[in-house]
Amino acid sequence: MKLHFIIWTFLILLIAGQFAYYGPKLPDPTPSHFGFNGQPDDWMTKNKYMWVTGGIYLSTLVLVSLFCFALPQSIKFFSDNMINIPNKEYWLAPQRRTETLANIKSKTYQVGYLTLGLIVGIFHLGFESSAATEPRFSTEWFFALMLFYLLAMGIWILKLYLSFRNFKKKGQISFYPKSSLTSLPQ
Repeated sequence: MKLHFIIWTFLILLIAGQFAYYGPKLPDPTPSHFGFNGQPDDWMTKNKYMWVTGGIYLSTLVLVSLFCFALPQSIKFFSDNMINIPNKEYWLAPQRRTETLANIKSKTYQVGYLTLGLIVGIFHLGFESSAATEPRFSTEWFFALMLFYLLAMGIWILKLYLSFRNFKKKGQISFYPKSSLTSLPQ
């Protein structure tokens, strides 16, 4: 839990650092929206830009934090029919429930880190573009960020599915190493 708090706090401090660093560098008026070609197509006063950007940032952070950090804290109170994982009868059996819920919580935190990282990256691109003497949003970096996020989420989904899919039933092969088979049913 402490590592999760440290990572989350680091990301929040990074966001605060973005505002502290880029705030004084922004021109007035500030480019506030960029077209697909990367050129600014809307402008705001610097003050309004900082308030609107801060509001969007804050509301996004609150939503991600609620979903990825607060919700996992309450999963222990969910009934089994509210949790949808493969082979849930096995994984939510009383002797494995605590460890399974901790695993789900940890994996949900990972989604939060990835999502906050994406948000920080996108806002960084926006700040960089708006503060430049010749504003141009880097669509190349934006699409690279999105591609990385989608690939990371795809890998995360696959790992999540596989982590709850494989266990040894009679006559089936398990993909777990031998050391993890000791607590599995025979």
